[in-house]
Amino acid sequence: MVREIFSYLPWTEKKSLWMVNKMWLEIARPLYPSSKDVVFVCDTTGSMRNYLPTIKQKLQAFMDRETEKASRFAFISYKDHDVTSTVDQVTASVGFTQDSKEICKFFDEIVPGGGGDEAEAVVDGLREAINLEWRGNGIEKAIILFCDAPSHGTPGITGDRHPTGCPCGTKEADILKKMEEKYIRFFVISLADGLDRMLENFRAVYPAVGVKQLTVELKDLFRPQKQSVAPKPKAAN
Repeated sequence: MVREIFSYLPWTEKKSLWMVNKMWLEIARPLYPSSKDVVFVCDTTGSMRNYLPTIKQKLQAFMDRETEKASRFAFISYKDHDVTSTVDQVTASVGFTQDSKEICKFFDEIVPGGGGDEAEAVVDGLREAINLEWRGNGIEKAIILFCDAPSHGTPGITGDRHPTGCPCGTKEADILKKMEEKYIRFFVISLADGLDRMLENFRAVYPAVGVKQLTVELKDLFRPQKQSVAPKPKAAN
């Protein structure tokens, strides 16, 4: 009910609620020093094979820094629909845990494969992430998506077996609105060209989406953003 009311609020009132949440985050920070709920969502189709070792290193380094902060992590692997492969699951996942070894063990068991067309089950991965049991106020929350292919239904994509959208029936916009309602930050680690249209669609609903390359250190995603200050106009002589 609360989420439904929030979705109909005008932007000025949404902004006020965001400010209240930020104030609560600062109040609660001594109790949960920089504690985070972070979900890693990763395309694990065949084209991602060469990226996965680097992604694992990034995740391990980030989680090692967070172990003393009561942070929790989850990992969701997604592939695609209608895949004729021995690894044909759409998604597989491990839910929130403070044990980084559990995430790494799950990662090591991933078999890259599947895919085949120009789009993947991005929406399924994000839907599973948003439906996890997130903690409430006072916790930094984020979804980090690693991908090299757009979601089904992205305009301008040739060879998409589902050009009208994900066959799961879930709409990208609905997921992004839920992220906003839950104050979940969203980062996309872009691993290939051709994602611009999908990212435009994301930002049309959730303008705060951050886009980075694989060279980024995940810890830097959570650094406070410096706000630029416009220079004061010179006084007239």
